[in-house]
Amino acid sequence: MFWNHPLQLPTNPMYLDALIGGQEMWTGVVPKVGRQFIQTVAIEGFPLESTPGILTALGELPCEYRWSSRFIFMDTHEAVRHLDKFRKKWRQKIRGFFDQVFNTNTGSIDQDAISMVADAEAAIAEVNRGLVAQGYYTSVVVLMDEDRTRLEASARQVEKAINRLGFAARIETINTMDAYLGSLPGHGVENVRRPLINTMNLADLLPTSTIWTCRRARSGRAATAHRARCTRHWRRP
Repeated sequence: MFWNHPLQLPTNPMYLDALIGGQEMWTGVVPKVGRQFIQTVAIEGFPLESTPGILTALGELPCEYRWSSRFIFMDTHEAVRHLDKFRKKWRQKIRGFFDQVFNTNTGSIDQDAISMVADAEAAIAEVNRGLVAQGYYTSVVVLMDEDRTRLEASARQVEKAINRLGFAARIETINTMDAYLGSLPGHGVENVRRPLINTMNLADLLPTSTIWTCRRARSGRAATAHRARCTRHWRRP
């Protein structure tokens, strides 16, 4: 996935892309950088609850990938404004259309709408107290391989692993290029997803508990893998 070669740094400061970006890039459904084909797996749908290290299973897959997690923070006023839209939308669904038009209280009550209004009000209260922050979360798994058949098999394996955890994953096609660019540092416009989550759920989704295998040492022995453990035991809806 990566190209390792020595660099001759100039005496005058230069951007790194002028030194390490010497690879051709082909766009399309399956883009290509140099000799490497690219496929991306997007994480979209989320389960009802999150637990610390919920996506740790991705670290056990026998394939090489790069996992990008981008979170665009909102300030307090913007987050409250977005949450208030959800609250108003669900409040309108508590009673039927005719009950709202004729201002009667004889129709049935949607208990699910009442529950969603309570959730939105609780989320607004948490933001106003400064306990959590809200933002847009975009998660993409980027795979690169010279063999296109092996790349597609690895992408399907990642997709199945994510779906088994209760998420909704999708192998990108026409959006592959934007998903790849959005996973690179400094690209904050491409592939912005709109699920609004708080920072406590974000902490559960980030790979804070995983195995990191070091590069092979000069002696030929693989370095020891280290594990970082997450000590939180609570769960958030």
